[in-house]
Amino acid sequence: MEGITQEGTGIWRVFARSWLTGDPELRLCPSATRPLPGNPLPWGGTFHCFTMGAVAPKAPEKNYVTGHGSYGINTWTYPLVVGQSEFRSWASCDVRGASRIPAIFDCATQEGAISHLDSPPEYEYALAPEWPYPYRVWSVCMNRHSEAINMLFLDWSARRVGLKELWTFKWRPEFNTSGPWTKAGGVLPDDWPEWMRR
Repeated sequence: MEGITQEGTGIWRVFARSWLTGDPELRLCPSATRPLPGNPLPWGGTFHCFTMGAVAPKAPEKNYVTGHGSYGINTWTYPLVVGQSEFRSWASCDVRGASRIPAIFDCATQEGAISHLDSPPEYEYALAPEWPYPYRVWSVCMNRHSEAINMLFLDWSARRVGLKELWTFKWRPEFNTSGPWTKAGGVLPDDWPEWMRR
């Protein structure tokens, strides 16, 4: 795909160009329209949006899109996942089980995903780890919509998703949907952080 760089910058903007260059409000969840105070950051939070483009200096100029967003794309839906060649990504939306594969969702970063081994965030309003941060569970598992987020799947259906359900989706082809944070994997109610036990 033209515009994808070795550093991985600008991938999301290239991949979703038609969505990004349209109405800027489409990139924002109504519950997260304002960025965190201070300098522009490439991450937001539960109720804050992230800044795009202006904080990605390595992105090719022609792919530069500035603005804000509070939805992210599944890292594993890119045609190419730079630096993670030991895993396969979803090369197409024409795959079996597309209704269980996250595509776009409420997110604190431009892209996100979880590993079946990722523990949930210890605190309800977890902030980004030090830069460069991993696009992992802290950016997706957040209490934006009463213990849930909204999610569009690879079959283009959309629905509200409970936070504990995040570990049951097929984020990437090798994702274990019966991992340790699922009922099938033996998770118990008391295993969840206190903020997720409500």
